[in-house]
Amino acid sequence: LSFRQSLINNLRAEAEIIGANSVSALTFDDPASAAATLQGLSRSPDVISAALTTDDGTIFANYGPPDELILSGKHVLPRGEVEHHWLNGRRLLLAHRIVFQGSPLGVVYISATLNEIGQRARHYLLIAGLILLLCMLAALLISSLSRKLVAQPIASLAETARSISREHDYSVRAEESTDSIEMSVLTEAFNEMLRQIQQSEAALRQSRDELEQRVEERTAELRAANRELEAFSYTVAHDLRGPLDSITGLGYLLAGTSSQLDSNSREMLQRLQESAKNMSALIDDLLNFARASVTPVKRDEVNLTAMALRIAGDLKSSEPARRVDFVISDLPPVEAEDRKSTRLNSSHITI
Repeated sequence: LSFRQSLINNLRAEAEIIGANSVSALTFDDPASAAATLQGLSRSPDVISAALTTDDGTIFANYGPPDELILSGKHVLPRGEVEHHWLNGRRLLLAHRIVFQGSPLGVVYISATLNEIGQRARHYLLIAGLILLLCMLAALLISSLSRKLVAQPIASLAETARSISREHDYSVRAEESTDSIEMSVLTEAFNEMLRQIQQSEAALRQSRDELEQRVEERTAELRAANRELEAFSYTVAHDLRGPLDSITGLGYLLAGTSSQLDSNSREMLQRLQESAKNMSALIDDLLNFARASVTPVKRDEVNLTAMALRIAGDLKSSEPARRVDFVISDLPPVEAEDRKSTRLNSSHITI
């Protein structure tokens, strides 16, 4: 577009010069002088032909081979216009009216080719192709450098992170990059994070090992204490069984002579037998308590209200002279192992 406008401007200037130089030839009817003036267009490589017409459209002089654009009469400068141009494919026709002292004398027609536009377009296309090729080569070089400096270290860092996440091996370190300062800083920060995680994991593992060791030590101490308690319970139960058996036997012998005893003696004998049974139950409970750490608890539904009423009744019967009012509300049932004893003032329950 720029070249075409420049060509039109050049043709306009040449037409004005030819028009000015052809005034005398038109005035004095000198076609040879007008033709000589048109020969000056030979220095313009784009001009193919030209013609000088009178004001009525008659060919006065021409230059170059006959041009159909001029001779066909299809392109005629309208009256009242000083200049006009037409484009027909690769041809450009420019018309310029010659005016002398306000009167039109004739019209200059110059026909030029636009082949140079095609040549320039091909040159520009070649230049654009070369520039595009250079840009692609530059982009390839930049991409290669970017991949080497950024993409590959990041991909290596990501693969190291995936490997650590998969294997939980925090002793692995990412390879530091020496090509890029930014990647070197990033890799150093990543390795520092791995070192901190490794130290935290080591401290956590040490704490866990120490805790497990303490638990084992406490478990061993608890087992030893349970064994000692069980041995003590067996010893106490064995030592208490002898005197209790003697008391139980004496009560059995006295029960055989209950017909010879008065009511007060029979009541005392009954209490003696109940106390012996209660003592035997306590010894059994002591042995069961010693085995509680190794014996599973059998859970049943226990009525706490009934238990409280029974204990209150035992207390009243044990000391009838004391005036005590028991207020026992309804208690909720619980799941427990009920181990009742026949003592007057006790009942044992393991929850």
